[in-house]
Amino acid sequence: MCESRYEEILGVIKGNVDKELLRAFESRSRAVFIRARAGAGKTYLSVAHALYRASEGDKVAIFVRTRSEINQVLRIASEIRSRLGGKATELPAITPITGKEALCRFPPQSTVVLKGWCRIIECEFLNNKINDAFRELVQHTQFISIREYLIQARDMHLCPYFALQLVASDNAAIIATHPYFINSELFERLGDRDVLIIDEAHNLLKPITARISAKEFEESRMDLDDDEAQNMIINLWRRGNRRRAIAISRIWNFMRSPGKVIRINGEYIKVFLPNELIEERMRTAREIYIISSTLYPINLYKKLFMRNIEADTKIVPGFLENTKKKMHAILGIGLTSRYEERDEKTFRLYAKTIHEIVNELNKTTIVFVPSKDFARRLSKELKWDIVLNENYLYQIETRHVISVMGSKISEGVDISMGGEEPKLAIIAGLPYPRRDKEYLRIIKLYTKHYKIDARTLLTIMETSEMLSRLIQTAGRVGRKKKGAVIIIDDRITRIPIKIPTYNNITKLIADLKKFFKEDQAS
Repeated sequence: MCESRYEEILGVIKGNVDKELLRAFESRSRAVFIRARAGAGKTYLSVAHALYRASEGDKVAIFVRTRSEINQVLRIASEIRSRLGGKATELPAITPITGKEALCRFPPQSTVVLKGWCRIIECEFLNNKINDAFRELVQHTQFISIREYLIQARDMHLCPYFALQLVASDNAAIIATHPYFINSELFERLGDRDVLIIDEAHNLLKPITARISAKEFEESRMDLDDDEAQNMIINLWRRGNRRRAIAISRIWNFMRSPGKVIRINGEYIKVFLPNELIEERMRTAREIYIISSTLYPINLYKKLFMRNIEADTKIVPGFLENTKKKMHAILGIGLTSRYEERDEKTFRLYAKTIHEIVNELNKTTIVFVPSKDFARRLSKELKWDIVLNENYLYQIETRHVISVMGSKISEGVDISMGGEEPKLAIIAGLPYPRRDKEYLRIIKLYTKHYKIDARTLLTIMETSEMLSRLIQTAGRVGRKKKGAVIIIDDRITRIPIKIPTYNNITKLIADLKKFFKEDQAS
């Protein structure tokens, strides 16, 4: 281990990482849980560690939730290299790998990515997958978005999807989305990996790998190998039977996906038990780092993820911390998003409260709510737009929008509204998962597998998932500039998250004005 190189890399990111978190990767354990609040610099530290380990000869993979988060990792890698100056020549570039739907030059109109699509359309680039110039370029150049890699491959008359797949499997450091960690077939395409870093790991609590209608599955049982299935799909498509081709592709995907099969009404799903997933990946990897701001309670995650594996834990105390840069507060005035209380009066009161806060503060504001239906009903009262994709935030002209917790905007990315980071996030309601039949069947599966009391497990998992979304959402403001988060749901007071509770909106507004005024004065 080249201590001086590691210290140099840590030196250029220390302003982006909480002091308590900076040494989190320094563990002798094969498996490490790392928990720190949103905005503490977990992604910066993950990228820095990946670059360092790759420069020392290890093959490293980082896994994130979305393609937007891949782009964020690429930007951070480029930033670290820029700060290091001439010393960055010792570091490899991080190469992205993502699905065909994002990189195919001629994607199918169907949302199903068809097996054998390249042969179906007789793609002219099928036999032009890679060349030495592209391989050399990607190994030594750190581009900052997936699109830039696509453009480079396109300009060299290559298939962007296969070009990146082939290069990434050889490169020392790669970044991929969670499906490449969950799906064994996709994981194998990454080549042997020594170090695995799983960011936003709370999303792997219930990994559903595939789903299909019961009728479609039961009427189409197949006993075909990979080539036979692909040939069948291609022949059906070319004969004009496209619906059948898509159906066979869905069935084949379901059959090949890992996990336990559960039937729920008219549908089958597959759930990959977390501990079995981790154990399978650690057969080939030497180390694994499981990272999130919301691994709560930590003993639940250790039991579900590491049933038979000893794991170290690195926890930076606090979920939501009030600092000079960030203010969190609870407004407890009798409002809640509990399902049985979602009547018109509740939405009118939420809208009235939000209007009062926003009108008094005059700050760029994003309101996060538990569901799309809740967003629609609140939008009707507020007369605000609903935005679920961060790309649309750059285009809007208004300073106030509604979004949904669990959407792409609410997790893991820096967001901007008209070129400005939002100053105020109002969380209207708590994002508890819905107790539908699917959720309860997964709880039943976990109860049997992990031998935990069903009622206890249900309560803990619901609270854990709610807190995960809540804390991730709270991290969308105050990342680079001053920001405040207001939670409006009385149920949050039952959970010891240690932030101030206001029972008077006038007092809350006064303290918010003081918080932002101090920023202006400085």
